[in-house]
Parts: sequence; C-alpha cells; structure tokens
Amino acid sequence: MAGRWEHWCRHLPSGTLARATFPAALISVLVWANEALVLWLLVRLLSPSAISIPVAIVIYLLSGTAGMASSLPGGIGVNEGATVLLLAQQGVPAEFGLPIAALRRMITLWSMVVLAVAMGMGPAVARS
Repeated sequence: MAGRWEHWCRHLPSGTLARATFPAALISVLVWANEALVLWLLVRLLSPSAISIPVAIVIYLLSGTAGMASSLPGGIGVNEGATVLLLAQQGVPAEFGLPIAALRRMITLWSMVVLAVAMGMGPAVARS
C-alpha cells in the first residue's frame, strides 16, 4: 500500500501551484456546500414539504449539472427548471419550488458577488 501511495504522490504537482490548490479546492467545496444548504434552508422555510440535507445536496448537484450541460450562460432557466422538477419528486409543489429555485439562485449569486468584492477590497484596504 505504501508503495502505491509513493508512486501516486510522485505524479502530484509540486511548488507554489500545488500549495495553492488545496486551499482553493477547500474553498470551492465549502461554497458548493453553502449553496446546497441555502436550498435546504429555503425549502424548510418556504415549503410545506421538507427535504433532508443529503437530498438538497443531490438536487443542487444534479440541477447544476443540467445547467452546465445546457451550454446556456450560467445554465439560466435549465438549472432552475431542474431544481423545480427534482423538488417536485420530493413532494415540494411547483408553486413553492419555482420561487425557491429563483431565490436560491439570487441568494447564491449575490453572496458570491459580495465575497468577490470583499476579497478584492482586502488588498486595497491593506495598501491604504
């Protein structure tokens, strides 16, 4: 087993890029998890039906994949439609699923804009 691990490790990148990869991957996973949790929370707050966190993660990942496969910018419309359909399979009526899908998209999009602005302002504040 140790021999396989050493063989595999020789093929990993090294240097500055490798040291930056882990934090970037961790941030990415945390952002994706946050978006799935936003979906779960919206369903919990706005819908008469409930879903579990693992189901919210699966719905988020499948609807995001459908949006990417559509080749539309940001999967606009396809992502939301897939979310509504997948929520309906879990017992969430479409009249709740559509506003939940739209709100999730707005909340997660604008939270990323705020994060990007905050990250961009960090160096500017440090320079002053």
